[in-house]
Amino acid sequence: MDGAAHGGDHIQVLVRVRPPNARELSQGYVKALRANPGGASLEILHPAHAAAKTTSAHSYGYDHVCDEHQTQAEVFESVGVPVTDAFLEGYHGCLIAYGQTGAGKTYTMQGPDEHAVVSRADDDDSAAAALEHDAAGAGAAGARDPEQRGLIPRVLQRIFQRIQDEKDAVEGAAATAGDDEDKENAAAGAGADADANGGGGSIDFTVKCSYLEIYNETVADLLCEDPTGGPQPVIRLDEKKGVFVEGLTEAAVTSAEETYDVFTRGSHNRRVGQTEMNRESSRSHAVFTVSLESRRRPFKGAAVQKRSALLHLVDLAGSERQKSTDSAGERLKEASAINKSLSALGNVIKALVDVADGKERHVPFRDSKLTFLLKEALGGAARCTLLACVSPAAQQTEETLSTLKFAQRAKMVKVKATANEEAVGSAAELAAEVVRLRAQLGALEGGGGSGGGGGGGARARELELHVARANRAAAAAAAAAEENVRDLATKLADVEELSSRLDKNLQSTKMVLRLREDALKKSLSKKGKKGDAGDDDDANAELAELRKLAECPPEVIRMRMEMTDLRARMEQLEAENGKHPAKGKMTKVCSIHWSPYDRVGGVNADP
Repeated sequence: MDGAAHGGDHIQVLVRVRPPNARELSQGYVKALRANPGGASLEILHPAHAAAKTTSAHSYGYDHVCDEHQTQAEVFESVGVPVTDAFLEGYHGCLIAYGQTGAGKTYTMQGPDEHAVVSRADDDDSAAAALEHDAAGAGAAGARDPEQRGLIPRVLQRIFQRIQDEKDAVEGAAATAGDDEDKENAAAGAGADADANGGGGSIDFTVKCSYLEIYNETVADLLCEDPTGGPQPVIRLDEKKGVFVEGLTEAAVTSAEETYDVFTRGSHNRRVGQTEMNRESSRSHAVFTVSLESRRRPFKGAAVQKRSALLHLVDLAGSERQKSTDSAGERLKEASAINKSLSALGNVIKALVDVADGKERHVPFRDSKLTFLLKEALGGAARCTLLACVSPAAQQTEETLSTLKFAQRAKMVKVKATANEEAVGSAAELAAEVVRLRAQLGALEGGGGSGGGGGGGARARELELHVARANRAAAAAAAAAEENVRDLATKLADVEELSSRLDKNLQSTKMVLRLREDALKKSLSKKGKKGDAGDDDDANAELAELRKLAECPPEVIRMRMEMTDLRARMEQLEAENGKHPAKGKMTKVCSIHWSPYDRVGGVNADP
């Protein structure tokens, strides 16, 4: 279970076998699937042997196999918990429900219908209601039973429960650190290290969700009031953001109940239709996406640990054969689009298996909107789990066998998911984060032999990667800070040189002004004897303006203000780098060996 719990190195696959439904029982039900006691494989009997109950069978192995007797909670524990916990740790996640129409996909993902036996938002609840109920009103009754809840409501509840637990833990640690600090201040008058020991920490979460459907290769926003009338969302690929949907509504949510209400509202806009196999069959692929961003500060002055992740909860439209569903007209056109999209998904899985085997293959992600949207999830950048839902009836063996083979191929796709985590802060904060992580790593390595076992080793390796990331980020921040210091020093030298020229020019101007003033005074004294009052006023005004320029030259004032600002910024950067807690311990990428004041010297405050 460790490999499954940590996501393994391949797509995780769970096969769920539902009980026979009323239609299969009325047609003479013969069981064609048998789950082995180990819970990781099942056998499918050949149709010719199933009725005779012979032992000739083909065995298929998966990560998990759930027979018709296993509960929704057991399915969630097998695949929902690992994906959800990885999502909270910063890994992208994806849960995909796959199978023929009426195989129990929506029941597994969503649970029984809330409103009646038949739901407009459910692609196979009429079949799924037979999983545990026979009465006509059992679907609505099951919806009120918390044990019948599907993966989506359970995943949402776990997400927000874990968020609340982390918030409570941070608040509790802050309160404890505050009490300890008060005691230290009272006893020894020293509590300055309380923050470094865990006080002053903070944590913040932002959760958003979106909901879309892909119907006949057209993307629609299910959270929009008019999904078909508004502008059509567009799936795009960006080098930094990856695959995203432009124009899709994102709802900010704060609780599991609020999130599930958003999901239910979008489900009512999903396209459904009646077929011979399923009275309320989904005619589109639905993708409910939860995005999470968290910002953690372990203690005051530490770097902010930023995590971000996406969790795709995908309920695919069921594959179907025309002879089984008796579809015609619009339903036949929809079935054709569904099967074409699922065929493109199969081609992508085949190509990814070849790539995993070391072959050079083009992976046709752009052959359908579904595969393009799930490009990163299927391509190995996410913890991906496939839920293959099948019928145990012999009359459905052909579709069941197709589903099992698809699931077996998907299990061979390699996954290389990494946590989307980064440290954000100044060089001093990032260096403090490196020191903190090294202390944690040393504690794990020191106590790993006494009982940590494989879990301690895995945590140590994870911390090593985190330390390396924080170290690189701290080095990059230090390099950026020194680059800023160099740029500012160069600019300050240029400004000081210009200021020096202006000072020399000012001295020359003062000398010219004094000569001009003497000339005006002589001229005034001569004109005063003649009694010309108008010329005297002009000369006095000119003298006043000249004195103002000599006392307060604007160019020199502007340059001195700029030099003051540059010095303040340089002092701030130098102080930041000077307080580097890991100086001499972390990789010395860029150390400052000179002072800009040594290079440019002081500037005289007076001209």
